[in-house]
Amino acid sequence: MSLVQAATLGHDARGLCKVARVCGGCPQIEADPALSRKRTLSSVLQLFGAAECVPRQLDAYMEQSPIAYRNRVRLRVLDDGRLGFFNSEKSPSCVVLDVTLRRLLEELRSRLSGAPHVLKGYAHLELRTADMNGHAGLLLTRCAPGSAETRMHHPRHEPRADDMSGDGYLGTALADLLQGVPILVGESHWAKVPQQKFPLTEAVFQWVPLDGFMQVNFAVNHALIKWLMGGARAHGISSVLDLYAGSGNFLLPLLAQGYAGLGVESNASSVRSAQQSIAQQGLAGEFVHSDVAAWLRDNPRHFSLTVVDAPRAGLRDLADAVGRLRSDHIALVSCNPRSLVRDLVRLVALGYTVQSLRVFDMFAYTDHVELGVWLSRNG
Repeated sequence: MSLVQAATLGHDARGLCKVARVCGGCPQIEADPALSRKRTLSSVLQLFGAAECVPRQLDAYMEQSPIAYRNRVRLRVLDDGRLGFFNSEKSPSCVVLDVTLRRLLEELRSRLSGAPHVLKGYAHLELRTADMNGHAGLLLTRCAPGSAETRMHHPRHEPRADDMSGDGYLGTALADLLQGVPILVGESHWAKVPQQKFPLTEAVFQWVPLDGFMQVNFAVNHALIKWLMGGARAHGISSVLDLYAGSGNFLLPLLAQGYAGLGVESNASSVRSAQQSIAQQGLAGEFVHSDVAAWLRDNPRHFSLTVVDAPRAGLRDLADAVGRLRSDHIALVSCNPRSLVRDLVRLVALGYTVQSLRVFDMFAYTDHVELGVWLSRNG
């Protein structure tokens, strides 16, 4: 098996993080980039080498990820209302955080220092970097009803009637705390949460709700989209089914190229955002709100290409249902090589051949990678 390497693994970040050894979140940040790339690709090769569906070439695309690449971060609310990382050893000025995101976190911490009570009653939150309109994002998640945290912080709290309405409700204290900060705020239980606008390609954007999935590294995600679009052109596809479509990360750019397409997604907020993206950009396509398993059971429709970006656990028993669609091509995207190999073995048994495998350094300086696999149906 030959090994094809394209581009390089990130920038040399050695010496930039002062807590790298105790934090452990970026185990490769102090390593030589070339050696780190070699180890990463070798580990992927070994895993796929144990399967009988390995392509002849491993096309490793190690995008030049910026050092400060992470566009979102999850934080927990400590008992006293302050913010803390789930990894207590992480630096508040973590070097892999997007610069805008890092500044936002510093500002939020500063404002909370004088009013720590504001976040009591919340379990954790997610911060997202600024979008095309200059708005950052903040999604709050409350402590579970009846939990010790809820009883301690809000013993008499009952959700207001408008908590579940279109815009939800944020307490006055929190609104005052964020006064003047260009940030969209929502809670995870709202029926409708705010959304941000991010570019996917030079010509295509997507709206993403604060409770919807988006890739953590914009630069590498752009490379992933480019790979998928290149595959579509090379294989002359005509129509696309996008399973676990999210807010249209993959389908929107394909629709913009003139392909007919349908996206299936279980998160209602993401579907609404995708539909808005379609309408505002004059694209012809459809997103449906459905559980993927239910849709596959009830809609055995044929598409030239099926794109699958499943959760970390992969397709599992749905691999058979995807195979029965008899799409001419399948593009699998995964952040879990082990579940991906399992699904590939099943799809090969169902009559598909792996044409190419590409490795993306989505999570720079860590031991994790994103993978893209292109399969074609035999005959």
